[in-house]
Amino acid sequence: PNRRLTQYRLENWGVEEGLPSLSVSVVTQTPDGYLWVGTTEGLARFDGVRFETYDRWNTPAFKLNEIRSLFVDSRGALWIGFAGSGVVVRERDEFVAVQPGDVTAVNFAEDADGAPVAYGRRNAADGSGALWTLSPGGFVEHPLPAGLRVLQSQLRVAEDGAYHLVLADQISGNILHARKAAT
Repeated sequence: PNRRLTQYRLENWGVEEGLPSLSVSVVTQTPDGYLWVGTTEGLARFDGVRFETYDRWNTPAFKLNEIRSLFVDSRGALWIGFAGSGVVVRERDEFVAVQPGDVTAVNFAEDADGAPVAYGRRNAADGSGALWTLSPGGFVEHPLPAGLRVLQSQLRVAEDGAYHLVLADQISGNILHARKAAT
């Protein structure tokens, strides 16, 4: 923290070093120390030396390659949201598709009980959305008002367990705050 940027070692990684694409949308780190990089051409796990790529050709749970969101829950499970549709969870070194497969998860968070929640859409062509509580076994939908066409969103869970979802509506230009009280 007390160092200047010039005092740190700088390394660049690209396709030549094993990154599946230079178009990176999201990065996170799991408790085991791996860096996970979501790209337009798949998910890459970086161990500090090399990249290992997971995509629809080598990972059966992946129906698409373009990663839009990553989230690590308090148990260390990695939740993966794809562009278009699909959510996959990685637990105990196994990737499992979460059903139904037609949900696009835009933002992930975790509630006070450690249960993952997501904001997403059921139909990628439809800009409306819902809050979803997640488990490897599936989704539970909590619909939002009809007619929203969401441009940007941010999901947070407060200490009291209430879900706070801030949305930018593409049609009206309004910023909306949706709150679901803790149960």
